Amino acid sequence: MAETAACQLVGQNRTTQRNRERVIDIGECKLRLRLREIARSHVRWGRSKAYQLLRREGWEVNHKRVQRLWREEGLQRPTTRKRKRAQAVGGSRELLWLLPRKDDVPAADQTAITNVAGLASFSGGGGLIQTTSG
Repeated sequence: MAETAACQLVGQNRTTQRNRERVIDIGECKLRLRLREIARSHVRWGRSKAYQLLRREGWEVNHKRVQRLWREEGLQRPTTRKRKRAQAVGGSRELLWLLPRKDDVPAADQTAITNVAGLASFSGGGGLIQTTSG
């Protein structure tokens, strides 16, 4: 008897005959449980690290299966937070070039002339400043 005629006779829809009931695999349930445990204990790990750990533990799974189960379970890493950049010693980057370098320190009997035109905005004036040591 044809499928169409049989379904009409019983009074069922034909699509109920096409979709087979999924058999729940015990191994897959255990794997899902282990993936949730890994995600809970290692919060920063993603599915690739979880896959590596599963392989080390002896699970015979491939990365595509772990990826599918990871997605179906709704597991994900927390979003990475943007880190703040380190500030200069004094807190401002503009004055960093004013710090003396080892090469720039004058000898005891020399006169150093420094161009401080960049300080005009900081001190209200600018120009050449002559410093003498001694």
